[in-house]
Amino acid sequence: IIFHQAAISDTTVFDQTKVLQTNLNTFKDFIELSIDLNAKLIYASSASVYGDAKSPQTVGKDEEPKNPYAFSKLMMDKLAKKYYDKAHLIGLRYFNVYGKGEFYKNKTASMVLQFG
Repeated sequence: IIFHQAAISDTTVFDQTKVLQTNLNTFKDFIELSIDLNAKLIYASSASVYGDAKSPQTVGKDEEPKNPYAFSKLMMDKLAKKYYDKAHLIGLRYFNVYGKGEFYKNKTASMVLQFG
């Protein structure tokens, strides 16, 4: 089993292309690795794909991402659907435990930015 829980999640990053490319390309690499190893891939999606939609949200209907991070997570989910017949993928659509005021500039948050 491969756990892919990393992404550039800082919504204040000005290089939106970097957020999208890094998150999607890394996810695709993990999908291909999981296929090569015949391993399950459990990845982090995000409830941020719903934007400000009213509750309850419906998968496939109420997605309205409001920032590059949320859009990249939605595109990851769509990419997972494309690989459905080839890979064993499980997406966990987490909800933000911190809310809009989460601070990303500390040592542990958004580690992907430090490595990307």
